[in-house]
Amino acid sequence: MSMGSEYIIESYVDEYEIRKKIEDEAKKGIWTTYDERRLNVREMNKDHIENTIKWIKRNDKTDIMLPWLMVFRNELIRRYGI
Repeated sequence: MSMGSEYIIESYVDEYEIRKKIEDEAKKGIWTTYDERRLNVREMNKDHIENTIKWIKRNDKTDIMLPWLMVFRNELIRRYGI
């Protein structure tokens, strides 16, 4: 196997692990803020959730954060029917 092939395989493994971690955290509903605080989504206020959704949409070019978009949207629906 060439060095390039090994790098590609490692990249896929890394991406899989990252996606798995994101999915697991989203299922738990524990969001980690930019300053490393861990918050339960139910403790976040509406503005924080809406701003986080906007941030994800601006910065996530690979849809890796899609599980979090679903969690945040579902929380807004649960609270406000939005």
